[in-house]
Amino acid sequence: MNKNEQLQFETLLGQLDTEQLRRINSENNMSKMSSYNDPKNQNVVELQLDLEKIKSEMENLLLGRELKIINGNERWVESSDDRTRVWSDVGVKQIMSVIHFYVNANTLLSCFDDEQILKKVYTLGVELNDLIFNQLELFLYYPTPEELFYKYLRIIKINNLNFNTEELYKKCNEWSIAELRSKENYYPITVIKILDMVHSTYLRALNGEERESLRKQMMIHQSLQNQMPYSQPQSKGIFK
Repeated sequence: MNKNEQLQFETLLGQLDTEQLRRINSENNMSKMSSYNDPKNQNVVELQLDLEKIKSEMENLLLGRELKIINGNERWVESSDDRTRVWSDVGVKQIMSVIHFYVNANTLLSCFDDEQILKKVYTLGVELNDLIFNQLELFLYYPTPEELFYKYLRIIKINNLNFNTEELYKKCNEWSIAELRSKENYYPITVIKILDMVHSTYLRALNGEERESLRKQMMIHQSLQNQMPYSQPQSKGIFK
């Protein structure tokens, strides 16, 4: 190989090395962008601020529903046993309205210190406890004396039994009160569960940590966008 051929050969190798390096860099950048554009990564911010699933689970549990697998999918269904139902529709709506005011993206993106969080959760605990306690008969789910009376009245008539309506109603009233008193035992633990949920939400906003976490994610997103490869006019080498 003479000097001219050697020079051409070295030039060719140099162009091949440059092309290979450009290809590797391009593939690396595309890999980064495809990873970020993956739906799992693309909605990180939305998922991080989305608290609807947590609140939906709380609402279904308060309504006494059961989580079952139907056709391969998870679904909340009504319980077949009324005894698992503690809170009435009115009670659940009132409780959830309180939860919505505290468990939301606005709380997550705020900035609180330890003292503020403890004070807010303590105040909520006192007020929520008073609210439920003063409305227990409305908030709790239990059969009224009238519901029990007409339920057993039909059974008695079907079986042609002799009965005293006054005695039956008196008995139904006792059963209704007994179930109400039984359901009252669940109210303290329910308040604790709600306070734990609210407290956990506030802790995510401790010293603005949630806000700072999202800011870092946005910076990473912007950095990856800046690294996105763009087409450039290629110089013509010996390959034309």
